[in-house]
Amino acid sequence: MPGVMPGVPMAMPNQGNPAGGGLVNEGLYTAIEVHWSAIQAEIVKIDMLRKQVDGMMSELSGLNRDLNYDENTHTSRQDKDAWDDARRMMRNAHMQLSRCQKACDVGDTQSAGKKEWMKELHDTQILPRRPIENPTAIEGEFQHFRKMLITLENQVNAALASAATEGVGRARRVLAEIATKVRKAKKV
Repeated sequence: MPGVMPGVPMAMPNQGNPAGGGLVNEGLYTAIEVHWSAIQAEIVKIDMLRKQVDGMMSELSGLNRDLNYDENTHTSRQDKDAWDDARRMMRNAHMQLSRCQKACDVGDTQSAGKKEWMKELHDTQILPRRPIENPTAIEGEFQHFRKMLITLENQVNAALASAATEGVGRARRVLAEIATKVRKAKKV
């Protein structure tokens, strides 16, 4: 190729855009498209996680109860303390999931409306390859929003895992131990 030095990699070319008449940095536009696709995939994951949060909160609410008469009668002080600890863990897990629920629904207040702005920009400027002002900063905005969604996904996953082990798991173990003692006491 004339004018190209051998062994020196070529930068992504700027392409002229007949519609806008300006230059388009194809590499940045491709990066923005990749970020947008990842953002859409993250939104789908977060929507699914949001449903799991609702289910886990219902399960925690159902388990968080007072001991019934038989359970209360046939258990030791240690069993009752273990149940009180389990209930406290369930309340903490419920509160943590409630925060995640709010974060999924409302999100970061600084990014309110950003998803719609990004969709509009992607559909009207990036896809048709129309020139935009400061594409590097815009690519950074897309990347930042994507990272923010990944962080939210990780936080929700951690809250769900904690609720499953420390909330539901602990409550079921304690209730199973209490139920075993109740059965043994009734056989006697």
